[in-house]
Amino acid sequence: HPVTEMVSGIDIVVQQFRIASGESIAELEIRQEGYAMEVRINAERMEMNDEGAITFAPSPGTVTRLVLPEHAQVRVIPAVGQGTVVPPFYDSLIVQIIAHDRDRAAAIKKLRAYLGEVVIEGICTNLSMMEAILDDPVFQGGPYDTAFLRGFYERADLRELVERMEARSGAAGAAIDKEAIRIEGS
Repeated sequence: HPVTEMVSGIDIVVQQFRIASGESIAELEIRQEGYAMEVRINAERMEMNDEGAITFAPSPGTVTRLVLPEHAQVRVIPAVGQGTVVPPFYDSLIVQIIAHDRDRAAAIKKLRAYLGEVVIEGICTNLSMMEAILDDPVFQGGPYDTAFLRGFYERADLRELVERMEARSGAAGAAIDKEAIRIEGS
């Protein structure tokens, strides 16, 4: 909903409450300005096996450093703060970041620049992967579908991407002990 809110100028949640309380939204003036795009940064570690297959694993731990700068036309919805312990058992969402600009290309450029300023240390995140996707010419070109990630994995240097994700986290080598969180029978 934050993407829709940025291009429409309507707080959707507030309007849902208005409807639920019996009010009308018939008179709402909905604008359609520009383009907005969201990335979700998750506490996860990208792993690659010897055959090159990619998997993602939770990256629990303590967020030791968190820098989320304020910028015009960038909305940040953090789910954690500095010092927060991220457990392995729940949604791994760390922060939603939404950029708004005049068109898709400008929104991508703004979002990519913003991600370059974000610092999340103590846990591994998918931040570097989001940057790589935003840098990808196929993604930037616009026509993509549900097979995008498969093609992206074929185009990208995944070993280098795994290394960047680890280095950026400030938590290299802190892989989760999967046996410590395994649920009996799973």
